[in-house]
Amino acid sequence: MKKVLFATFAPLAFVGLASQAQAAHCFADVSITDGSRTETMNRNWDRRTNGRRWRQILGNHRGECDGLGSNHFGSIDLQAFAAANNMCGRITASGSSWIGTSRKRGVLGPRSVEVACEDETTSVEDEDRDFQYASKVICGPQQEGRTIEGDYKAVVNVHNPSYETINFRYKFATARPAADGPISEFVSGQISADGAQFFTCEQIQELSGSDDSFDGFFVVESREPLDVVTYYTGGAKEQVTSLDVETTRERELPAGMPWQCDFTTVDLGTRGVWSLNGSPAPEVTDLDGTPIFSSTAYLHTGIDIWLSDRTSLSSRQTRGTYDFDVDFCLCDGSRQNPAVANVDITALRGDNGVAALADGATFINVPTSQGHRANPTPAGTTTITGAGDHKLRLRLSNDGSYTAVGLAGLLEINNGRLGRCGR
Repeated sequence: MKKVLFATFAPLAFVGLASQAQAAHCFADVSITDGSRTETMNRNWDRRTNGRRWRQILGNHRGECDGLGSNHFGSIDLQAFAAANNMCGRITASGSSWIGTSRKRGVLGPRSVEVACEDETTSVEDEDRDFQYASKVICGPQQEGRTIEGDYKAVVNVHNPSYETINFRYKFATARPAADGPISEFVSGQISADGAQFFTCEQIQELSGSDDSFDGFFVVESREPLDVVTYYTGGAKEQVTSLDVETTRERELPAGMPWQCDFTTVDLGTRGVWSLNGSPAPEVTDLDGTPIFSSTAYLHTGIDIWLSDRTSLSSRQTRGTYDFDVDFCLCDGSRQNPAVANVDITALRGDNGVAALADGATFINVPTSQGHRANPTPAGTTTITGAGDHKLRLRLSNDGSYTAVGLAGLLEINNGRLGRCGR
């Protein structure tokens, strides 16, 4: 059964402020729920009058809200928000906000709107599917028994019939007499629009770790359909006496099969990405009761999120060092699809000081003399390569009292995944 969202956008339903409804403003500390899931908006959102798409305003609440001008709705379109966040049922908003131009706080709702959702049985034809191709491969000199004695070769060809680049992965499953043979790890590949690649016995032997005579299946998996064709030759050594070409039948798999190694982009400025002492790092919501992005104690320009050892900062926080970590794994790459991670931290501040490290090497350092009010905004990039476990770390130092680290940025992983390799 698939949950399908139906939203009617006319007439629009709005959540408005109790007062100052005509002022240009941004919202903070707003909770929107459909009964089963709640989205908390503790950053700025606005909807332009000349567009239909929600956009998120990052950075300093007051400075950016003040700069919005009057050409904005003074309300939240709940139906648009529900559609963007895959919510349905009775959508209810509550909470508080302040108005950028007037600096005054208003109170939201609660306001609500009905967004219909319907369960329906989806046919196999309508479902997203993944695809698998298992090509028979036999390579090297063979003795009588399995085949006629001779020297055999197989070459697997892969073609991308689409107009977009496709990521795929491949492995080799070795066959043994009446028993399972070893199965190699998947290797990630990438093939451009209308591109073609081939895999020879020598490449497959290197992948599988076999000797020069082996038998099994070369397995290709992809998110999109491919053309997989194998041609076979056989005969006495250095003499071809037979040639055959076989198209590998496509097999459909349930959509969303977990891929060990893939391309992924991680927003480092979101909740749940960083860990502290092995547990999810708390996202800061306030400083002594004042919403964190409304507090003038910190400089927020460019910052997406503040992290600490607690959600509410206080003067009683422990002196010392706090390590916030992101663990990720890079898999064995290939020349066509190397394993690499690119880190781009666009903003970093810490109270009292903070450093960004990749596998123990510092690439951004914000000393305690600058800390959480560093200007211009500290930023930096680095590249990480090599198969195995890797760690991105923010090392926050606290001389006493309040402490937090604020940041924004992206981690792009090619041929890898979040988490440690052994998990």
